[in-house]
Amino acid sequence: MKAILNRLSQEEMYEMLLREAMGNYDFFLRLNNRALKEVPDRSGMEDVLPHLKGEMYLRKLMTVFEKHQDYDGYINYMKALDFEEDLMDFLGIIDGLVAAGGLTMAFEVMISAFDLMDDLDIDDSDGVVLNILEEMNKRMFLLIDLADEDMEEEIFGWVCRHVYGIYGECCEESVIQLFMERFGDYDRQGEKVQLATHIIEQVQEDAKTKKEYGLEYKADEWRIRKLKLFMQSGKSFEEIEEVLLEYKQMDSGLEMLVDFYLEYGQSGKAIEVLLEAFEERKNEDFWIASRLRDLFGEMADMERCRSFAEKTLYHHSSTIDDFILFKDMAGDDGWIEVEDAVLTKLKEFKYDMKPYYELAGRYDLILQSIEEASRYDGLDAYAWKLYEAYPEANIGLLIARLGEMAKYTGGRKHYWKIVENIRKLYRYPMAAERIPELIEKWKVEYKGRPAMMEEIGKLKL
Repeated sequence: MKAILNRLSQEEMYEMLLREAMGNYDFFLRLNNRALKEVPDRSGMEDVLPHLKGEMYLRKLMTVFEKHQDYDGYINYMKALDFEEDLMDFLGIIDGLVAAGGLTMAFEVMISAFDLMDDLDIDDSDGVVLNILEEMNKRMFLLIDLADEDMEEEIFGWVCRHVYGIYGECCEESVIQLFMERFGDYDRQGEKVQLATHIIEQVQEDAKTKKEYGLEYKADEWRIRKLKLFMQSGKSFEEIEEVLLEYKQMDSGLEMLVDFYLEYGQSGKAIEVLLEAFEERKNEDFWIASRLRDLFGEMADMERCRSFAEKTLYHHSSTIDDFILFKDMAGDDGWIEVEDAVLTKLKEFKYDMKPYYELAGRYDLILQSIEEASRYDGLDAYAWKLYEAYPEANIGLLIARLGEMAKYTGGRKHYWKIVENIRKLYRYPMAAERIPELIEKWKVEYKGRPAMMEEIGKLKL
């Protein structure tokens, strides 16, 4: 053995050890110790073991991929599940390596695994890739959590360079978020801003070449994250203001700028940027109008507060609360002056105006709205109020709806609904006297519907 080892070069010995390690790791350890003992003059061989071990893991990882790939590097659907099982087994080996304290080696193997997954061509009908990436993320999270300061730097560099990519949808947000949360709000702000900047640049590059939905939104998310990090960095008012002004075209950026001004008691500047943005966006931005309404209200500038309270109404995002607020601010006399104009314009933005008409006490408009609806929508909800205000018209609508229901044939359930609506009519004194006449008419008109006649016949009039 000694003579054989002496004739080998260091490179040949390295390859021999690696070859044996791939087949039998215990034998590899014995052979390595024998080599060191029999050939003590081989300088540097003491460092061979960790390098061999790392390369052994990488070659095992490559074997998992190559085993299931065809000559074009493709993994078809018949091999996909077996590939997943083998790779999961390999990740179990990585768990053992982490448990033994081999964090650096585990990290090197994991980033190689991510790179291989990035280049993977596979029929993913069974969702194999997502399952594998989720398991890989768990290992990366653990490494981030256990890392010392030196390893954190290494992981940070990898995150900046590689985490945004084809597998980014699965791991980008979670890995980066975990990495950022590893430090307090005011720790390592420079690195965090650097990371956000790098991601923004990558997303913008993708947006130029890829027709992929949501890339610009993704870039905006990272711009906001970068702004938040910058605001925590201890910079001066002027420095933060300068950066925030660059992003005021974004809703979130503008909102952050306004909050920043208000935090520093600069309400005048906050209103100025909001008015400028509102004008630039052609007076159509709901949240800006509502923010200006609230700010003018706090300043007791009621004229401009009422003006923007009305502007907030004419938007699909406005709510019934915005309507109530404006009506209360207008007062009884002021509301009478603008009521018709406001309700007419508001109708352009609201699918169902009945709740607004009710708050305004306009049951005539509710009645008109129900008459125009194809299925008498809302009739039951407002029936009693309409009966008090317009009894004849209300009864007419209820009977007309019954007539529409009777036109259509159906099963017993349909006829039960007709009977139930007849019973509801008995609650209105003016309707009770018209029901017998209606039923006699149906007996002639729908005599070919025995089921319907049977159910109606059970009514005790």
